[in-house]
Amino acid sequence: MINSFHLAITVKDIDKAKAFYEDILGCTIGRSKMSWFDVDFFGHQLTVQLDESKPDPKNDKRLHELSVPPQHFGMILSWEKWYHLKNDFEEKNINFLIKPKYFFEGKPYEQRSMFITDPSGNAIEFKSFRHPDQVFGPLV
Repeated sequence: MINSFHLAITVKDIDKAKAFYEDILGCTIGRSKMSWFDVDFFGHQLTVQLDESKPDPKNDKRLHELSVPPQHFGMILSWEKWYHLKNDFEEKNINFLIKPKYFFEGKPYEQRSMFITDPSGNAIEFKSFRHPDQVFGPLV
């Protein structure tokens, strides 16, 4: 077995969340109960748990000039997979929290990034590095 990451998040509506992760992102739903379910999130385990008291994300503080949510999770995809997912989101009329952008063009750590939210406001980033070996490389 390869090493994989596990993350648990909360949502306000379990049915809307399940439909989002399965139908919009194309993830496979695993074990589930009435108040939680597991998702195969690109080979990693995401546990989605019901919390009807989850605060409204509209008042969160943002980082940088791009308003990057300080609390977010996501996936680093291949250059090609990122582009295909961006097109898929656009075809499905998904609202971007942060529209697809290119950063550091021409630098070793050149990357693409886009943010969406699930129905409960959890921010999800999808990014890609032109040179995958630079994921942990220095900013020079």
